[in-house]
Amino acid sequence: METPSKPLIPLNEPLRLAALDSYDILDTPPEPEFEKIIQLICMVLNMPMGFISFIDKNRIWYKSKLGFDYDELPRNESFSQHTILQDDVLEILDASNDERVKSIRFVTSDLQVKYYAGVPLITDEGFRIGTISVMDTKTNSLSSETKVMLEKIAQYIITQLELRKKYIASKQEVKKQADQEIKELQLELTSHQKALDESSIVMIVNKDGIIQYANETACRYSKYSQKELINQNISILRSGYHTDEYFNSLWSILNKGQVWKGELRNKAKDGTFYWVDMVVVPFMNEKGELVKYVSLSRDITDKKLIFEENQRLSFVARGIQDGVLITDPEGVIQWINHPYELISEYSLQEVMGKKMSETISTTITNPEFINQVRSELFKTFTYQGEIKNITKSGREYYLNVNIQPIYNEYNQLIHFVAFAADITEKKQKEIQILALIEDQKATFDGVGLSIIHTDINGIIQRVNPAALELLEYTAEELVGKMDCSPFYDVKEMEERTKELSLELGYTIKLGMETVVIKSKLSGKPHSSEWTYVTKSGKKIPVWLTVTCIKNEQGEITGYIRVAENYTTKKEAEKELLHAKLMAEEAVLAKDSFLANMSHEIRTPLNAIIGFTELLSQSKLDPIQTEYLSNIHIAGDNLLLIINDILDLSKIESGKLEIESYPFNLTEILRHVHHLLKVKAEEKKLDFSLYLDADLPEMIEGDRGRLNQILMNLAGNAIKFTHEGDVSIQVKKLEETSTNVTLRFSVKDTGIGMSEEVLERIFERFTQAESSTTRKFGGTGLGLSISKQLVELQHGEIHVKSKQGIGSEFYFILTYKKSNHVENKQNTDLNRLGSKKRQVRILLCEDNVMNQKLAEMVIKHFGFEITIANHGQMGVELVKKENFDLILMDLQMPIMDGYQATSIIRKNLNNSIPIIAMTAHSLVGEKQKCLDIGMNGYISKPFKQSELLNEINRVLSTSTHSNLDK
Repeated sequence: METPSKPLIPLNEPLRLAALDSYDILDTPPEPEFEKIIQLICMVLNMPMGFISFIDKNRIWYKSKLGFDYDELPRNESFSQHTILQDDVLEILDASNDERVKSIRFVTSDLQVKYYAGVPLITDEGFRIGTISVMDTKTNSLSSETKVMLEKIAQYIITQLELRKKYIASKQEVKKQADQEIKELQLELTSHQKALDESSIVMIVNKDGIIQYANETACRYSKYSQKELINQNISILRSGYHTDEYFNSLWSILNKGQVWKGELRNKAKDGTFYWVDMVVVPFMNEKGELVKYVSLSRDITDKKLIFEENQRLSFVARGIQDGVLITDPEGVIQWINHPYELISEYSLQEVMGKKMSETISTTITNPEFINQVRSELFKTFTYQGEIKNITKSGREYYLNVNIQPIYNEYNQLIHFVAFAADITEKKQKEIQILALIEDQKATFDGVGLSIIHTDINGIIQRVNPAALELLEYTAEELVGKMDCSPFYDVKEMEERTKELSLELGYTIKLGMETVVIKSKLSGKPHSSEWTYVTKSGKKIPVWLTVTCIKNEQGEITGYIRVAENYTTKKEAEKELLHAKLMAEEAVLAKDSFLANMSHEIRTPLNAIIGFTELLSQSKLDPIQTEYLSNIHIAGDNLLLIINDILDLSKIESGKLEIESYPFNLTEILRHVHHLLKVKAEEKKLDFSLYLDADLPEMIEGDRGRLNQILMNLAGNAIKFTHEGDVSIQVKKLEETSTNVTLRFSVKDTGIGMSEEVLERIFERFTQAESSTTRKFGGTGLGLSISKQLVELQHGEIHVKSKQGIGSEFYFILTYKKSNHVENKQNTDLNRLGSKKRQVRILLCEDNVMNQKLAEMVIKHFGFEITIANHGQMGVELVKKENFDLILMDLQMPIMDGYQATSIIRKNLNNSIPIIAMTAHSLVGEKQKCLDIGMNGYISKPFKQSELLNEINRVLSTSTHSNLDK
């Protein structure tokens, strides 16, 4: 193997190296910007290897590389030394045969580089400091466009280096400014040092605890000279007062680089002791190593001596259960005991150093009283009395305070000691008693009821103004002079005395005993109605309550009689009774009106819808079919309006009941979609049904009400949508072992609603806008009824809408899960047709049109029918003939359906199946029919399928049938 030649050196090498050093790029960690550049170039050029290199004096250093592991190589073993000798791209097509590079490591090693292309990194001053290069293990080449791209990337790298260089320079400038500011700060600190030396003890100690500096103040208190202190261990000042644990904690905090604050007792050279309040600050070098400590202290010896004196006083005070407070002669608090802390809710640390007056709330204590306390203290140096104060949390409390002076041996005042007993509970009881007395007096005098207080013999002790006004007496005429007997109606008193004597089993004395006996025997207040007689003889009905007054031994000492004037109440009771009767009559009138309205509208409507349905089964031309469809739609809409009004009546009366029985959820959802799909298609709307895949098939609930809510919401959505789509979506929100919670949603792209309309959309007779009723029709009851139906099922309904965009109505209901297996009912005539003879049906109906309709429908089913014009005729026919089933109208002349059914069940003892057919459909009517013995119920107008299903159901479950006879 040939040895690589010596490195190629440009003529401006010293300047080039200086330019390279100015970027401070050599031996820096990888940087994402450079890594991404070389990765992107290799990916774009489809090269397995590439690098960004910088050429140092004797080496090539790779800032970013791909495809090899070298961090640097000798300068003479590189492609880059050749690249920087030219201005444009250097391209070596076959490195193994190129004399310049065939012996370098890239070519001779396992990398086996065959192809190389590189461009020099040229600074703005023209210095070539490095290269950006790509390599391949096979022969390759670059297009002229690619070479231009490579040169532009080289320029971009130089731009990044320049930005990096400026950033480093700005950091250095910031550091320079910071150094200058530190220097100025040090000068300022030096200027303050003299003042600090004069007021504080300053010492500097190295990390080993050796004193390196002590100011004159430190020497003055320690009584050592600077020469004696310098180079001595700080322990020279230890007094032996503090434990090793105390100092271990101190050094532990400092060694963590944290400031220590605390108090120390030091020992001076002459053996005396002095206390200092000290702050010690640790100082670190640039490497974060601890190098020294600086301590600043101030002398607190006098303060500690006072504290020790207080400690001696507090030692005595600690044994006292009351609160104790010690102050200096100026009233500054120096110590309080634990009971005082509990009373005031302030700790010793919180009040120490404050004046006693600052702990007394002048906002709730009379200023004159505070001044009086201060005056007595400064005149006699003693005070005893009660003080009202407030705790830290704001609670009021009361103290019985005894303040005494403390003198030293020179008869100098050194302390005040206050002994404070908490009398809050006692004061509160006193205040409560006074307030109670005032309240009782105010109540007794101010209440609008007549109150008379008598002694045990009935002599009046007190009487309030209301009683005087009621009875027409003055207080002077009553109090202490007479009993209450003149106030009572004599005849009423005699009758009441006889009644009570019979009730109690012994004769009671006529008079006061009659009035108080019930309260006296029970020991509780007793109320009853009496008649008071006024001074002028006027009789007033009163509601009298008698209460016994007892002493501490439980003995009765008197009575309180409280009387309420019943005159107004009696009149109000009469008016209320009259109003109640009127309201009941109004309810009956409303029910009667609704019943008649329902019957009168449903009866002809039954014929309209019924004959329309029959006619639709015949052969019609398209125009006839359209006309017939319009009639059918109009009839259905009228029926919906009637049903809304009846539902509203049921809801208002609280008689609308929610049923619960198993039903197929998917079936009802598809049924609603199927019914409304025709309307949607007529308006060319997309009408979709989206169901969760894991919806339960069978649930328990009110199928009819769910159908009603969905029909209403989806019907509205189609009505108010002119283009776009309407969708019904059902999602499962939650499921337990017994229940499932579902979210039903109806969305549309219709006219939408404003915020104002949204607030009242569920109110009765409300639609999206005032013109909506004229434009779209409807009563405005549907949404209100839907909301109440949802809430009756313990659910909730909401709406989201934007005007001009669309709306979403959604409601959430929880149903019981059902294990019921659905039995698909056969609605055709196969079951009946298999019987041995034809089904005979008796129709009791007075309306001729409905007779004709029912006859045609029944015969269409293949059944025989016999018609009775009223209930009595129906009963007579049942006596004479055998029928399999009766269709019974409820409202008929001569004898109605209820009477006829009762006679058939009770008098004839006949169990023939009876189905009620009614145009009323009012609250409780279905249950009433079932209670008197009917087997089924269908409301007019009916559909053929509904009638046939009900006939099949009743006949299939009935034990009475002539079909097999």
